[in-house]
Amino acid sequence: MYRIYQTKKLIFLATFMLVLAGIWVALLLECRHDRIQTRRAAEVDAANLALACAEQVKLTVHHVDGLVLELRDEYRNGRQGFLERIRFHQKQQYNQLIIQVSVIDPRGQLVYNSQGLPPSPTDLSDREHFRVHLATPEDRLFISKPIIGRVSKKWSIQFTRKVFNKDGSFGGVLVVSIDPDYFSGFFRNFKLGKDGTIMLAGMDRVIRASSAAMPRGEEPKGMRFPADRPYFDSSRPAADVVDIARGLRGNARIVSYRRLKEYPLVVLVSQARDEVLAQSALRTESLVWKAVLVSLALLAAYGLVSWFDRKQQILNERLMASEERYRLLNRSLENRVEEEIAKNNAAQQVVLQQEKLASLGQLAAGVAHEINNPVSFITSNLHTLKGYLSTLDRFLARVRKLAAGSGPAVQQELARTEHELDIQYILSDGVESVDESLDGAGRVSKIVADLVGFSRTDGSDFAPADVNACLDRALSITNNELKHVASVVTELGTLPAVYCNAQQLTQVFINLLINASQAIEGMGVVTVKSRLEGEQVLVEISDTGCGVDPALQSRIFEPFFTTKEVGKGTGLGLSIAYDIARKHGGDLWVESVVGKGSTFTLSIPCRSPLGRDGDGTPGADGGPATVVPGRPL
Repeated sequence: MYRIYQTKKLIFLATFMLVLAGIWVALLLECRHDRIQTRRAAEVDAANLALACAEQVKLTVHHVDGLVLELRDEYRNGRQGFLERIRFHQKQQYNQLIIQVSVIDPRGQLVYNSQGLPPSPTDLSDREHFRVHLATPEDRLFISKPIIGRVSKKWSIQFTRKVFNKDGSFGGVLVVSIDPDYFSGFFRNFKLGKDGTIMLAGMDRVIRASSAAMPRGEEPKGMRFPADRPYFDSSRPAADVVDIARGLRGNARIVSYRRLKEYPLVVLVSQARDEVLAQSALRTESLVWKAVLVSLALLAAYGLVSWFDRKQQILNERLMASEERYRLLNRSLENRVEEEIAKNNAAQQVVLQQEKLASLGQLAAGVAHEINNPVSFITSNLHTLKGYLSTLDRFLARVRKLAAGSGPAVQQELARTEHELDIQYILSDGVESVDESLDGAGRVSKIVADLVGFSRTDGSDFAPADVNACLDRALSITNNELKHVASVVTELGTLPAVYCNAQQLTQVFINLLINASQAIEGMGVVTVKSRLEGEQVLVEISDTGCGVDPALQSRIFEPFFTTKEVGKGTGLGLSIAYDIARKHGGDLWVESVVGKGSTFTLSIPCRSPLGRDGDGTPGADGGPATVVPGRPL
């Protein structure tokens, strides 16, 4: 009941937290979406405005350039027509756009000004709009930086072209001075907010006109942008929207720029990022306050429900307490019964497994006996056949000797017959075949002897034995398991006789070797080592298999625990091996790395272990030990 209550409480709390989290996640997503949409709309508006302003600037510059070309042609044709043309334009639109028209001779001296020449000669040879035409043969329009005219005393942008004499030589420069405020006034028609500006700059990064002054009242005309601004990078798109961390006005800006393809000019629509996102920030603040109010309401509702739920829990706790006492008592009894049943089942399984092993041992002994008789016949007959072949070889040598004293015809007939029947090959190959068969029969006899030695049932007592011989017997018995999956490397040291049960030690080695073969996928290596360390004999069986997870190493010696797939193991092999090691007063541990392999190490004393009964089992004072994988007990 208590668990159900706690589960419901957790579910209710989790639902509340999910709803609360959902509200705030939705709020964050909505605020982010609103911010993105607001910015995107501002970028689109700024890009459209930059396009409109760029078109207007292009038309104006084109108109002024046409005027410069027209006046230059009139100036070349004669002064009278030139002056009449200037008076004509003065009546049309002169005062709205153009401050003055000037002509500079080839020496840089001012020779004409529509506002009248100053009393003293004016040298303009140092002006950029004169020097640029002096330095290049090209006939192109030059648009200067904003400067204060020496005659007009006003800010002006000089639109200039080279004047050619009739013979094609340099005849000076014709200058049309444009009022920058013409562009600034046009830009001010568009409302960009308190901190928004529209600027016209040249590719030299110098500002020609601006719709607003700088924050401290400075005149922006003539100011130069930093070199890292992307608007002036010809490798970037001709029109784009960029973020500027710190603009000329000292704050973060969103700038939409458009470079004029025909002229070295850039139109910039610059807005303060905070001002662009101000409405979005207000909407975000409003949404946050609403979310806070909803969250507080949900918290109040959750608190009220929790209070009622707690009252109900208090009413049920007394009943639950008494039920819990009886439940614990009942559970304790059930656990004891289950533990005893589990112990009995484990013991029955171990006894059953041992009976199976004993039955298999007796069966193996019987089969070995039945195999040993025909193998003995085969071995005896092969030895006899080898003697027969030796007799035939001596007989053939005698015949050859007798034929040597006969005539050539007999010798030739004998040689021909030997060649046709391939007598010499038959004799030599027959001897080799008999030797190979004897070797195979010897191996069968050894396997049979190992099986007989392993299957003896009278080896329950402890006695001095050769541990290396037990290893050889185990390797012979498991050869069929190992040869298909691994190559076996043995490094057996010189060992003294060990007081042990040889049959049980052989069982340990067989279990470990089979375990190693089943751990290897494909072809691997199984290494068997033995050595003496002090009073202990150590046997290491290593494989290059899959290894054992560190989390499972402490359980691999438990009965019925296995990491193998269903049907590939009973989970008793390592448990039996560990029990045999403990009965011998020794230990068995594992060192394993996943993906690299495992090393099982058996340690047994050379002498008779103290505190043992006559049958080799632990005495009454011996108890079970705790298994710590990778470290001796």
